[in-house]
Formats: sequence, C-alpha cells, structure tokens
Amino acid sequence: GSSAQEVLISTHVCHPSLCNDNLSGVAVAAFLARHLANQGAQAPLRFTYRFLFIPGTIGSITWLSRNEERARAIAHGLVLTCIGDRGNFTYKKTRHGDAPIDRALLHVLKHSGREHAVVDFSPYGYDERQYSSPGFGLPVGCLMRSHYGQFSQYHTSADNLDFVEPAQLADAFSTLRSVALRFSLVLLCCCF
Repeated sequence: GSSAQEVLISTHVCHPSLCNDNLSGVAVAAFLARHLANQGAQAPLRFTYRFLFIPGTIGSITWLSRNEERARAIAHGLVLTCIGDRGNFTYKKTRHGDAPIDRALLHVLKHSGREHAVVDFSPYGYDERQYSSPGFGLPVGCLMRSHYGQFSQYHTSADNLDFVEPAQLADAFSTLRSVALRFSLVLLCCCF
C-alpha cells in the first residue's frame, strides 16, 4: 500500500476439520488476499493488507509478542470466522466501538440491503480479544454469520462441508471486497 498503515485480516487454523468455524475464514481470506494482490499490481492500494493464518488465541498472542513494532502499523482489522453458513452476517465491533473499521463495515452492511446483526465488543470470542487487549489496543472487529457458540453445529462433527454454502462464502468475499475497495471512501463519508 501507499500508506504505512495496515489493515489486518486474521483467521484461525487450529481446527481444520471445522468447515464453518475455521475453513470458511481461511478460504475467504485466501481469495481476498489474491484479489488484493492482483488489484495492487494494477494500481497501488492505499493500505497494506496483512493476512494472518494462525491458531486461535495462542497464534495471535505469539504474533503480537514477536511483532510489537509491526503491530503499531495496524490501523484497522478484522477477524474472519463462521462466515460460510446460512445465517445473516453478524459484526462484532472493536473494543471502542467507533473505529473506522466499525464505520466501514456497518456502512457496507447497511447499504447491502441484507439483514445483519451488530454486537458490541466483549472479552469472549476469538482473536479480536488479543488484538484489542490493553497492551495493544488495536481496532479489530470480528465478521461472522451465525455467532460462534450459538449454533448447534459449533465445535462438533456436524460443522462439515454440508453445513457450509458456496454462495455464502462468495457473498462474504464480495462483502469484504467492497469494504477493501471502498475503504477510503467509506471512511471519508463516515467522518462527516
């Protein structure tokens, strides 16, 4: 990117047999990374995008511990999880709840015309907790469909390929692409 600021996209890889909980975020993040790399080859992106594919909790703690200087460049971030099922999008806000990534995601979801839910930050969940911890305070939200822990297939063998829908994965990719490609415009519009 042309700016020193980074956008973090993080997804966990600690339970590879869980298709929605783990692999849906991995698949969509991989496609988004490839798309942004292609975009960046055509015209410079405003932000640098950092993609982390790490084990949940211990992965983010370890990355933060070993990359304190790099972490300071992260201005916006998202954790991707549970984004392949049939549920509507759920966005868990950053710790402060009014970060530019919050405004950007809420803008895109609002203008998508699709039903969605927004939940406030809590210290329970995925790696947004570690990134937002008081020692770092990074503005990282979490995008999911069905809220983790609140669907019967969660962390069971029923979270398999039959539970994940290709159309839902494509929709998640499209939503994230909209956020990435219009991020600067959305931030500008939301600031007024």
